[in-house]
Amino acid sequence: MILLSFFSVGMGQTPLIQDEGISLFKQETKGAKTRITVKGNIVASQEEILNVLLEFNGHHRWVPRLKSSRLLKEFSDGRLHVESVFDAPWPMVDRVFILEGNIKKQKRAFVILGKGDVFPLGQKGVITAQITDYELKLIRKGKILTNCSLSYVFDSKGYIPFWITDYIVSKWPMEFFKLLRSRVYYPKAFK
Repeated sequence: MILLSFFSVGMGQTPLIQDEGISLFKQETKGAKTRITVKGNIVASQEEILNVLLEFNGHHRWVPRLKSSRLLKEFSDGRLHVESVFDAPWPMVDRVFILEGNIKKQKRAFVILGKGDVFPLGQKGVITAQITDYELKLIRKGKILTNCSLSYVFDSKGYIPFWITDYIVSKWPMEFFKLLRSRVYYPKAFK
């Protein structure tokens, strides 16, 4: 069911932004939540990209505005709980995302499906934000070519000025994709 909703985003729609072979789509959902989908190709194998994505302690070196990221728990069934703390621009306070994910291997793809979990962290000056669903899909297009798509639904939890919303909705996902691509191409530059 989750897969069907993600696949429908971007199908037949005009991208909100296109840059460097990356397309970004935006869709409003129920309850003032927003679905963002960003798609493009990365010249690397699925495994190379997955290795970068699973290096949680190094994410702060390349993920835009990320202060820290850490693996909280790995379950025997393959699920992961990951905490990411983002440095939010003034007048917002920092946001904490705690995500649960599960990596699935398909015929020609790796799919990471997940949802946001809200845990009482008790950190002063930090608001827990919610991602209700997300999907990261890596589809092999060739030996060293992978089609990558990231789709997520988020609720910003409170009033956010338009210029910050614009950053969260359009600029951050595009920066993330470009920096992921760079991180895979030039790993030593992010050490």
